[in-house]
Amino acid sequence: MFSRFSIFFVMLFCVISISGVQAQDPTFSFTAADQSVAAAGGSASFSLDFNLIQTSGLIEETRGFSFSCAHDPALLAVVQTGTGTFEPETLGPLNSLNGGTGPDFIQGEIFPNGFTCGVIYAFVNVSQTISYDVPQPVIRANYETLPGVLDGLTEDLTTQITQGSGLGSPETATVVVIGAGSSAPATLETSNVTILLERSEEHTSEL
Repeated sequence: MFSRFSIFFVMLFCVISISGVQAQDPTFSFTAADQSVAAAGGSASFSLDFNLIQTSGLIEETRGFSFSCAHDPALLAVVQTGTGTFEPETLGPLNSLNGGTGPDFIQGEIFPNGFTCGVIYAFVNVSQTISYDVPQPVIRANYETLPGVLDGLTEDLTTQITQGSGLGSPETATVVVIGAGSSAPATLETSNVTILLERSEEHTSEL
């Protein structure tokens, strides 16, 4: 049985199949800033705010997007707030859509090695569009380290959040919906997250 998220990607696949992905122009990029986070009590947690920007072509009025994001499954997990279907937190212009109620559809899936996200701004009201001529925040994801993975470590460590591959069924495409039913390619740029480990007084004195 298809989930609502699977149905979304079937719909998105149909849009791409009918209209074709524009291979050259325009293109988009999802980015999140590198950051450092301090561990406390043997664990660490942090949030990544993903921005979206159009990187080439004439500025488009977008109508939705989807992306896939990966992390180290031996170190991190995506945190879901609340129960039921995973809905990533929306930011910035997404929250202003449809008179301040947000997009008509947003849903994601969490996997051991990443998560996916799909957004449709409006099913009927075609005036609900967003342009990304400058970076704008769209989605927030929350992460935490797995229990015990920092035990025994003495050096800070850096992990990467990257574009996902093979996540979802059907696999989630990283694309932006533009114009009258066409889709433009997008990438998710790698973000580096450094976890600053706690230092014991003994270790600090040795430094």
